[in-house]
Amino acid sequence: METGCFDKTVRTSVTPAVLAEAGKGMDLAYAGWYMEMLQLTCPDALPIAYADYYLPKDYLSTVGGKADIRIPLPPPGPGNDVRDEL
Repeated sequence: METGCFDKTVRTSVTPAVLAEAGKGMDLAYAGWYMEMLQLTCPDALPIAYADYYLPKDYLSTVGGKADIRIPLPPPGPGNDVRDEL
């Protein structure tokens, strides 16, 4: 399968259906991480997971009122196997 974005072509064997299937089900570890992230960023900060400039690889930084906090990375889950193929 080929997808294009920003004038680049990416070849991958992962179809949207496979990616969606990997995200099904309950993930209590991720839900707990998400609640912690919301508490750390409340009331006016947002986590930065992607940017066109350098970002640390061992935590998520933030933008907004609390720009100096460090958010732990989300826990690995079953979708990681699919993400590695992208």
